[in-house]
Amino acid sequence: MGGQRAPARESPIELPKKSRNPSRQALYTSLPCDIVVERIPQHRHCNECGKAIISTEKYCSDECRQKRDTRLKQRKRQLLLLYFGSFVAFVILVVISFVRF
Repeated sequence: MGGQRAPARESPIELPKKSRNPSRQALYTSLPCDIVVERIPQHRHCNECGKAIISTEKYCSDECRQKRDTRLKQRKRQLLLLYFGSFVAFVILVVISFVRF
């Protein structure tokens, strides 16, 4: 019961060189030898929604491209406000430290 493991299959499915991770190898060796694993066609994922696309584009649609542009503009604005706020706080602290003495 406790520590006994089932013996590995005699002819494991050969993994591509990129996937020679021992934990993944164990997954493939536990499959019956007569199962054929279907290969997924070469594809990318949309940078915004994650949908699989079979093209060289980074986005699946113009809508995703616009969403990403809007989000990047908001992020830039937030970073600029953060930098500006930090600079103003630093200047105020320096001025206060000199005024006390």
